[in-house]
Amino acid sequence: MPKSAAVMKSEMDAAEAEIFTAPRAYVCNLLPITHVKPRSYGPVTILPCPEDKPYEVTELTARRTAYNIGIGDTKYELVKALDIAKDVVKEINGNLWVPSDATVEGFSGVFVCAGPVPTQKEVSDAEGKLGSFYDDQIRMANQMWESPQERMSINAVHRRAAKARNLDPPWLYSVKPTAECPVCAEIIKPGVAVCKSCGAILDRAKAAQFGLIEAPAPASQKKA
Repeated sequence: MPKSAAVMKSEMDAAEAEIFTAPRAYVCNLLPITHVKPRSYGPVTILPCPEDKPYEVTELTARRTAYNIGIGDTKYELVKALDIAKDVVKEINGNLWVPSDATVEGFSGVFVCAGPVPTQKEVSDAEGKLGSFYDDQIRMANQMWESPQERMSINAVHRRAAKARNLDPPWLYSVKPTAECPVCAEIIKPGVAVCKSCGAILDRAKAAQFGLIEAPAPASQKKA
């Protein structure tokens, strides 16, 4: 038998009251990056770290989720704040690309802390983990740079790691597409007419257009 409107309202009120009395959870962010994660109970936003602070803490409350269990019958369930925090942090850090021989798992500088103010040890451990993650990313980007086919895979995370370590590798800025000369294997720009290293003609029409080689004779002259 479907629940009456009064019963449903009573259950909703009880669920709302439970949210305000349930324990909070806290997520610390070391980086100036906002994370928004959609969930069935509503989006969860992790605040960015301001430039003038070493970290930012986001307080999370419990959420209420509702689902139908029959015609005209809805069940309300409390999702604990700590479960929300752990779930969101796991997704944020789990979406990062790490090499197979990485020293640490993916880490975006986001972690669940024990209280509204993280302890010095929590912050220190997170900073050390972030540094190790950055070192892995820099090493991976250096390896990619050695292969023209992989250079375009160098991304913002790799560049952020280099900047955080005060490094200035050749891939720090936007990587432009490159090609390889089929004769000498020198790295060249796509579409060049002549290889600047070995002089191989890679595009005869373009080379002739710019006077780099003699233009082929018209077909009528060849017959003569």
